[in-house]
Amino acid sequence: MNFNLNIYSSVATLALPAVQRQQANVSNLHLSPIFVQEPDEVYYVVKGKPVTITCRASFAVQIFLQCAGQWIDPARHTKTQITDPDSQTHLLQTSVEILKEEVEEYFGDDGYWCVCHAVNSPPGAQPKTTKSRKGQILVACKFSFVTVYHILLVEWMP
Repeated sequence: MNFNLNIYSSVATLALPAVQRQQANVSNLHLSPIFVQEPDEVYYVVKGKPVTITCRASFAVQIFLQCAGQWIDPARHTKTQITDPDSQTHLLQTSVEILKEEVEEYFGDDGYWCVCHAVNSPPGAQPKTTKSRKGQILVACKFSFVTVYHILLVEWMP
């Protein structure tokens, strides 16, 4: 699915449900989002089980995911509001499951990857965004020790 999303539009802020806008720490709206959890460097899809990409940021009212250059439909996002018990900082966590088929159907030179974009929307100002590091998603392949052992044994014989 091709989903277009302009995260730099103030419409993104207005489209937030009132409850989410109220939950954002208003005194921190002038700050840029800070990731406290970014995608892992590498994920492996094993036996067809999807991988879950999770990002967590402070000072964010939205987190969007982009995989292989395409925005992931927000309907696929699982969002959770968390309060750090030590600092009382409000954190937003967003997760998305990536299916084996999505990874296999991508033929780009850079492999299948995902990155998170956290957005903070100060009233009357341009939204502030922060981009996470990339997480590479690979499909694990079957590996046969017997085949490798046989090849090594054949090559070793004089």
